Amino acid sequence: MIVCISKALVEQYPKVAYEFTYYLKRNNIPLKVIDSTNIWVRDTMPIQTAGGYTKFVYEKDDRFPQLEVKREEWAWINPRMSDIKLDGGNVVQNDTHVFMTEIVFQRNRKIPRPSLVQFLKDIFQKEIIFLPVEPLDELGHADGIIKIFDEDKVLINDYSSITSQTYYEYSCQLERIITQAGYKIYKITWAYPKMPYTSEIEFRKKYPYADEFNPGWGYYINFYKVGFLIFMPVFHIDEDHAAIRMIEKCYLAHEIVTVDCRDLSMLGGLCNCVTYEYDG
Repeated sequence: MIVCISKALVEQYPKVAYEFTYYLKRNNIPLKVIDSTNIWVRDTMPIQTAGGYTKFVYEKDDRFPQLEVKREEWAWINPRMSDIKLDGGNVVQNDTHVFMTEIVFQRNRKIPRPSLVQFLKDIFQKEIIFLPVEPLDELGHADGIIKIFDEDKVLINDYSSITSQTYYEYSCQLERIITQAGYKIYKITWAYPKMPYTSEIEFRKKYPYADEFNPGWGYYINFYKVGFLIFMPVFHIDEDHAAIRMIEKCYLAHEIVTVDCRDLSMLGGLCNCVTYEYDG
């Protein structure tokens, strides 16, 4: 297995990149730095599908040139090509199921829903479980909602930290779908409501590489697991401890590496978003 991060991450967030570089090397896991201005390699690289890898369409906003993805960044994988619009961050899978959110239907409006569902089943050769898009989330990525950690167990965000009828109803709907699919649910702390306030002007000044204001602050669910290593986003708040305890409970005998993601998260992603693994 090769783990990839982008050159942009190394340049813009060297402390975050160092955590990956140091611990991967210490555990003899190969690292490849992709020459890319886009730090979200999870979204942009080919996705593992049945029998190999598939390069889906990454739909970027032309207002943000840093999100450009050049062919040479992923051509070395030699994937099959697809016209379907699907980000890697919206694919959470194990040997039998793929979780993705309903945003895939919004991104591919011209394709009838039954046809798109059948295409996805055929290309992954797995059952597809469609999750509702989280309230206020413009990206709609499943890796900010769910993580499979055993054959029939998943972690999801604990939305009870916010008093909101919208999030309560969303949580109920989410749990119902996952339970019906045969999975047992565990909940991990969700600290998004604890995000420090910042104005749009302050945000643009402090984070010049950001695109839309869609922070991933407080999303512990977006940790990255490779081998027996877990790269865990932390935010230097009390909730960090509860999140780490849950990870320790679910992943016995794993080494947890805490990664300060207070700044990185403001760009919209965390540890899983800035990493990518190739098993070829």
